[in-house]
Amino acid sequence: MVSWLHSLVNKLAAHVVGDTFMKLGVATCGKIAKAVVGEGTPFRSRSISELEQFLHDHDIDEKYRRMGDSKYKMASRALNNLDTCDEDDDQLHEIIVSLLESLVSSKTFSDFRGNVNEADQRDGITYLNETLAKHGLEIRLEDGEASLCFSNEIPLSKGAAAVAAKTKFVFQPRVFRPEAVDLETDSNIVAVMMPFEAKFNPVLDAIREACESIELACVRADNIWREAVIIDEIFSLICRSGIVVCDLTERNANVLYEMGIAQTIGKPVVMITQSDSDIPFDVKHHRYLKYLNNNQGREEMRDALANRLATIWNQEFSDGDSEE
Repeated sequence: MVSWLHSLVNKLAAHVVGDTFMKLGVATCGKIAKAVVGEGTPFRSRSISELEQFLHDHDIDEKYRRMGDSKYKMASRALNNLDTCDEDDDQLHEIIVSLLESLVSSKTFSDFRGNVNEADQRDGITYLNETLAKHGLEIRLEDGEASLCFSNEIPLSKGAAAVAAKTKFVFQPRVFRPEAVDLETDSNIVAVMMPFEAKFNPVLDAIREACESIELACVRADNIWREAVIIDEIFSLICRSGIVVCDLTERNANVLYEMGIAQTIGKPVVMITQSDSDIPFDVKHHRYLKYLNNNQGREEMRDALANRLATIWNQEFSDGDSEE
């Protein structure tokens, strides 16, 4: 059975780029095919024989060939045949990586004397980058050598080992509107995810006291309601926060969803709960604070939480010059 957190992460983003890749899709392959054949793009036009040679040079088999096909259909079918992935093998095919890099190489834009048409080359790179942007990919040219990269500048052609050194991801959410929210992180904000119920107000007060004791700002989404859509407000708060505190008491579905967002985008998350049984199995191996919802229990939670927040803040945001 697929775990709830794994399922949630899959739903949070339409495309995730890290050490794995989602398929490009028919539309993107179609635009790349136009570049390959030189149809309505900055790339030079190829004859049928030149197209077949180009595909052959990239070890593409002849399954793309159909009697009577246009050059565009041949190139499009060749790319779509390579653009396949599933849960067990969802890496972008290395031939597609090589083909894209070859398309904008200096050799492609050189005349018979070896002179490079740099203007056309720039236009070609711009065309492909506009096509690939929604997938979190871009082509960079350095010293005449083209590399297909993540947006965080890791060349795909260097393989998964290079990717593993940087656990960065690019998200294209379907539910949230990143363009409508403030995404700049404020390390002094602690976002609090908990049910909007009156019985949790004393708990929120204890969390706020913990934050204030170490000079951090405690913010819950209903305190700042700025966005027209509540999910955008919550997404904005999580993105802007330095640390996220999630009260998982009673397994509130909204809080679980919000915690999934925070963990997916790499925010430090502190889980608190009134009952061990409210911590989902998938995250039970992570550290959490258990508290009793009475005066003494909330005071003890406040002090423990303050210590935990201070530790995380120093690990994540301290410049190393502060005294112990």
